[in-house]
Amino acid sequence: MTFTIREFISADYAAITKIFQLIQPEDGWEESDFRDEDTTRPDHCKHQKWVAEVDDKVVGVSLYDQRANTFDPKKFWLDGGVLPEYRKQGIGTALLDQIFKDLVPLDPKEVITAAGENTPDVIKFLEKRGFETFNHVWESHLNLDAYDPTPYEGLLDQLNGEGITFKTYSELVDSENHHEKLYNLWSITKQDEPTVFGVVTKIEFEHFVKTRLAGNNFDPDGYFVALDGNDYVAFSNFWGSKPGEYISIGFTGTHPDYRGRGLATALKVIGNEYAISKGFKQVRTSNNSVNAPMLAVNVRMGFDRQPAIVVLKRLF
Repeated sequence: MTFTIREFISADYAAITKIFQLIQPEDGWEESDFRDEDTTRPDHCKHQKWVAEVDDKVVGVSLYDQRANTFDPKKFWLDGGVLPEYRKQGIGTALLDQIFKDLVPLDPKEVITAAGENTPDVIKFLEKRGFETFNHVWESHLNLDAYDPTPYEGLLDQLNGEGITFKTYSELVDSENHHEKLYNLWSITKQDEPTVFGVVTKIEFEHFVKTRLAGNNFDPDGYFVALDGNDYVAFSNFWGSKPGEYISIGFTGTHPDYRGRGLATALKVIGNEYAISKGFKQVRTSNNSVNAPMLAVNVRMGFDRQPAIVVLKRLF
C-alpha cells in the first residue's frame, strides 16, 4: 500500500474528526472541539498535527500538544490513530516517527499518551515503540434509570441550614465579579488535582473564560456552584452532552476550607437531577486512579467503573 504523510491543513478538520469519532467514540469528538482547541491554545503551548493519505483520502492522524493547565516545556501529549481497514500497513509507525522527528528540536523529556484497556492491540503497538504504562484513569457511568437519590435526602437541607446555597451559572451571570470568582475557585481547587503530567499550572484569566465558560460544550444551566454568602466555595460542571443519551461531568472541586462537608456530593446530586429533568439516560465522569476521595464519592453514588484508560509515557 502506498501512503503519504503530510502536514495537517484546515481542510482536514472534518476528516480527522471522523477518525477520532471512530477510534475514540467514548470521547464524543466534534469538529468544533478541534477548532476550539486550536483557536484558544496559548502561544507558549507547542502543537502540530500530521495526516496520512491513501489515494487522497485521510486515513490516519497523529498530533502532539501541550495543555496550558498542565504545562511543562519538556512534556508533550500525543494522540492519533489509523482507520481500522488501513492498519498493519506501516501507517501508524510512519505517523509516530514523524511526531518524534518533529519533537527533537524542542528537546523533549517525555511524551504521554493513552489507550483504552480494552484495546490491547493499541497498547502493544505503543509498548513496542518504547512506551511504558505508568498510570490509569477510570471512566465511570451512572445509569439514571437505576439511580437512587434516597441516601442523599436531607443533605441539601442540612447544607442550607449551614448557610450554603446552590446556584447555576445562569443564575450567577449577572452577579458582580462572577467570572473572577469562578476563576479563583477553579484555580485553587485545581492545585491538588492529580494529573498524568505531574504538574498543575495556573492559566490566564482570559484563557479560563474562553475555554471553561464558553464553547459548544458549555452548558450554563449545568454549571452548579455552592456559595457561602457571596463566596464561591465549590462547583461542578456538567457538559458535552448528547440529548437523550448521556451528559458528562467535567470537573468537580471544593475549596480546601470546605472539604469534608458533603459539598461535592450535593453538587453531583443536583447535577443528576438536572440530567434526569433533561431526559438524559446516563452521567459519565473520569478520574485519575490516585484521586481516591472523588472515586469514593462516585462509587457510593452508584457509578459503574468502565475499562480503564491506560496512560503511557516514552522518555527521550
